[in-house]
Amino acid sequence: MSQPQMILVATDFSASADEAWQVACQLARATKARLLVLHVIPPQVAGYEAVLQGLPVTQYRQQAERAIQKYQCAEIPVERRLEEGEPVETILRVARDIGADCIVVGAHGHGWVARMLLGGVAERILRRAPGLVLVVQSRPTSRLHEPAA
Repeated sequence: MSQPQMILVATDFSASADEAWQVACQLARATKARLLVLHVIPPQVAGYEAVLQGLPVTQYRQQAERAIQKYQCAEIPVERRLEEGEPVETILRVARDIGADCIVVGAHGHGWVARMLLGGVAERILRRAPGLVLVVQSRPTSRLHEPAA
């Protein structure tokens, strides 16, 4: 398998997505690949625009524009993009459009409710993407599941 030249990292700004970003950045530095970080504004958010005269989606977009700026990778230029649409379809379309040969995503987004509603974005990308997909598991943040000493 050849080294990736263009890596797309999908983020929902969750801890899992941040872990995926770290892995993608390390991979890009090791392979000298280009990096694009993508956040997709889902239709559930974009759909409120008509009902509430644009305020929620405008605020959401502004927050997302600020949040996406945190993704930096030493020695590697980072392209940042916000898109509106269904997350899986949009991620796959952007990957195809930019010629990404690797997609990196976090294993879990913002909680079990999101996974139930969205059907597991990472899993659906893994099943449908034509190329390499890295699904990154986030590190545990609590000690609840560790055996007692």
